[in-house]
Amino acid sequence: MRSLYRLIVFGIAFISSQLMAQSNEVRISGTRVIAAGETFSVSAGTTIVLESGASLLVDGSIKLNGSSDKRIKIISADSKNPGLGISIEGVNESGKIEIENVDFIGLVQPLRFDPFWYRKSVEISNSNFSV
Repeated sequence: MRSLYRLIVFGIAFISSQLMAQSNEVRISGTRVIAAGETFSVSAGTTIVLESGASLLVDGSIKLNGSSDKRIKIISADSKNPGLGISIEGVNESGKIEIENVDFIGLVQPLRFDPFWYRKSVEISNSNFSV
């Protein structure tokens, strides 16, 4: 009975760890719009994969707070046909841009600010941009 209990506990722990590992990836295809009043955020250690030509248009807020040991990565699914990147657009008095400990890798234009954008709070730190 005790070994059956251990087997069940081990099985639940294994399945939980597999589900958590799978949830650390966010895939974006096409154009995903974050409307005013919405916030796009992911947890530390997440990889955001942009399909070919995909982009994230942010009219609202974005909160990408990785940590020094669990950086957020934003990558292209296909290096020959890369994702476009993140575009900050529109005037949003209450919107915020928080990007910390993020690696942008292999995107056409990793982070773009539309000519007529505005946010009261913009914080970008400890982030890397590479081809």
